[in-house]
Amino acid sequence: ETSLSAGMKVGETMGKFHADLFLKRRRPAAMLARRPIGCRLWPAQCNAPAFQKISDCLDLVSLPFGWTVTEPHPTQFETTALEQCATLLKSRKITLFGHSLVSFDRAQLPAWVIKSAKDFDTLREMAGRRIRHLLKTFAGHISAWEIVSGIHAANPFKLPLDQIMDLTRMSAI
Repeated sequence: ETSLSAGMKVGETMGKFHADLFLKRRRPAAMLARRPIGCRLWPAQCNAPAFQKISDCLDLVSLPFGWTVTEPHPTQFETTALEQCATLLKSRKITLFGHSLVSFDRAQLPAWVIKSAKDFDTLREMAGRRIRHLLKTFAGHISAWEIVSGIHAANPFKLPLDQIMDLTRMSAI
């Protein structure tokens, strides 16, 4: 416990030292964003009061692209609310971040995907189709994407490492 306490104090001191040192160097050179901070915004929250708060104090917004929300049924994409939200945020010059194109977290995975993915090739094909559709639909709106999230941890398909790596490579291309 004594070691942990001492380690925490040293870590906090070093963190403050580095922040002071590097922020003091970057600020005068205009190397920092105005406010390098953002939030996640669900499409249902896309409204004038939210936009005002965001443009007053944030630089970026992260929009959720969970599989359950964007493709609740096979090849039936429902992205209208996300598209409207992205268009409005972009018109206010807010940087947009999209997450996650591929996640096997149960909360983001529709039941039809689990039932339909009888083998790896089918799962890979479904994920690829989804990625292509979303990237095409949101081209010009989203500045950065979280392509793959936690598929090694939330892995209901029990994929081995080589298949997880294959999905990751396929997703990033």
